[in-house]
Amino acid sequence: MQVTALNGRTIDVGRRWCPWSLHTPSLDEVRDASPFSLAGSTRDVGGFVFDLILGVIMLLVVGGGLLVRFVLEALEALALLALLPLVAALRVLRVLPWVIRARDGATVLGVAKVRGWRGSEELIHELAADFQFGRDPFGHAGTTWRQADSAAQPITRSW
Repeated sequence: MQVTALNGRTIDVGRRWCPWSLHTPSLDEVRDASPFSLAGSTRDVGGFVFDLILGVIMLLVVGGGLLVRFVLEALEALALLALLPLVAALRVLRVLPWVIRARDGATVLGVAKVRGWRGSEELIHELAADFQFGRDPFGHAGTTWRQADSAAQPITRSW
């Protein structure tokens, strides 16, 4: 559920279906490759061959690393896909709690856990109303709109 706070921020409050979040690389993790020549000039045949061999070696090393990363990410996605029905069933049967997360873009404002579908729906509406009226439902020392730090204790409720 998306709500607009009094200060104009759009906040998304909803259930997290997956048992964990897939890692998506940030722009800082992605590095741009720039073409360069170690031989100095590619006008002569020796420099061209050297750059060609170096380029093939770099392609194999970088390509192999990218291939390994792709395979690992595909395996993680398949494991998540295989576990999703089991985790959803356990959450519906009130064995595992639903994880309710409030986000402003990529910034997680807070996390709460609650058992049961109806209880999670009530908590989503409660948190959304609090954000909409300018209150901080996660109680970050009386301040509003401060990013939740890792040491903050999440709200845990069970209905």
